[in-house]
Amino acid sequence: MATEIETLKQRVARSRPSVGFFYSVFVTLTAALFLAALFLDDPATRAALLDLGAKVLGPIAAACVAWLGVAHTVRNNRRQEVLKEWHANVRWAAELCLDGSEQRLLLGVGLLDALDNHPDLEEPEQAFIDAALDGIAEAYLESGFVGYDEGQERSDTP
Repeated sequence: MATEIETLKQRVARSRPSVGFFYSVFVTLTAALFLAALFLDDPATRAALLDLGAKVLGPIAAACVAWLGVAHTVRNNRRQEVLKEWHANVRWAAELCLDGSEQRLLLGVGLLDALDNHPDLEEPEQAFIDAALDGIAEAYLESGFVGYDEGQERSDTP
């Protein structure tokens, strides 16, 4: 299931042209402009072509830089919103684990395990969840909840 989940980065990368695409189009247009100017014999025509190219390509380059800045900001804002919600869910799951009830503990551990599989997590968040699960498991083993059997393996099938 985790391999089927598409990350936000993959969705965004698939839905818009890459920076490399815009850069290659800009470089190609600029190179074509200068190549055309090299083959012109009349200096006035050459100057007019280069002037027109500068008037057209300059604003296009500025617009692309502005668009890249806005796209980067929007992408970061989305990631911050996702991580903010993720942290709230982690806090809620951890509070369930500390409630004292075995049922709530198991629910909290299950939620933490599910949150650990979030597709947009990076290494620090993964380490955070792993540390929380390790701490809960250690406390669970030390407290000796009724019904725990070290030799019994848990099965995901009913």
